[in-house]
Amino acid sequence: MRLWYIFLIIFSLSLAADQVPVQPTTNKKSLKNQKVRWGEEESFSPEYTSGFFKKFGLGVWGDGIAINHNSNPKWLQLNFVYGITKDLYGLNLGFANFTQGGKYKNEKERISNVKGLSLGLLTNYYEQNTNVTGISLAGGANILENGDFKGIALGIVNEVKGNVTGIALGILWNGIDKGKNFKGIAGGMVNRINGNLKGIVIGGVNGTDSTGTLTGISLGVTNFAKEIKGIMIGGANSTIEEGDLSGLALGIMNGAIQGNLQGVIMGGYNFTGGEPFANTNRGGELKGLAIGFVSNKIEKDLKGVAIGGLGNVVYGDVYGMEAGLIGNYTGGVSFALQLGTINYAKESKGIQIGILNYTPKKARLQLGLINIAWENPIPILPIVNFYIK
Repeated sequence: MRLWYIFLIIFSLSLAADQVPVQPTTNKKSLKNQKVRWGEEESFSPEYTSGFFKKFGLGVWGDGIAINHNSNPKWLQLNFVYGITKDLYGLNLGFANFTQGGKYKNEKERISNVKGLSLGLLTNYYEQNTNVTGISLAGGANILENGDFKGIALGIVNEVKGNVTGIALGILWNGIDKGKNFKGIAGGMVNRINGNLKGIVIGGVNGTDSTGTLTGISLGVTNFAKEIKGIMIGGANSTIEEGDLSGLALGIMNGAIQGNLQGVIMGGYNFTGGEPFANTNRGGELKGLAIGFVSNKIEKDLKGVAIGGLGNVVYGDVYGMEAGLIGNYTGGVSFALQLGTINYAKESKGIQIGILNYTPKKARLQLGLINIAWENPIPILPIVNFYIK
């Protein structure tokens, strides 16, 4: 009840302040320092309510039961059920806190600014045309319809239709909509950015839309983006569309749908191409080291080292090394070392070491129980087969 008394006093003083006549000044010095506004410029000024006590607002039920509802800007807004404010520089506290976009004196819409601390037991809801700087804590949801957020957002759900810079921790959901960007730290069961994501992301599902790049560290059950740069640790790490997966990827499955795998890729199965187990002619190269505890599938060239538990399938040329327990398949020319039980290359200009080594064309050097190179001087030989230019 004391809080009610305080606001009744503030309300009474604000009414009294409005009744005090303003005496015209004749001080030449004050007139000299006054800023002169032309009529058109004045119309583009934001709403402003004078008076110290007008900086404090109380909301019980929207604009129906409220004190200083239309005052702007405010330093303190308290809301017992829900209240509405525009520009706020300070504290917004209540069950449900609503912020509206502002208007100029000519009634055209403008962006409102919230700078400070917003504490909502249920929600902090920022309507369209609002920029937020500070801390937004909600027992339920922090929602920004159209504007940028800089600071810390904590809630069960955080949804921003604008750029975010800072920390967003949402138990269920962190969402950035309308092709905007996120820079900072995001933690939640689902982190979905319709734009670029830079920083640290921890969650169940972390990703961007088909236009976004994920740069930094991402830890999740699933990590996906058009392009990935950094450290990815999860059950499945994959790019979408034509982007590359670059850096360090640790997962059960790591893939680049229409791009390249670059860096250190470790997982159960690593692949390029639209289908994990087929040649779609859309996938890219492997540039670096790929360790697949099951296997690796590369639709274009391999430029590096591929180690597969069962084997490796490369549809292009190979520069480096392939090693697989069962075998290695190269659809192009192998300039590499192939180590496996069975090794196949369309043409081998490197070394094949295995029980069965096979190429329908020439083989520079084959070491194995059976060596077949149909265009060598002697096509089939045990132990060793080779040709010299």
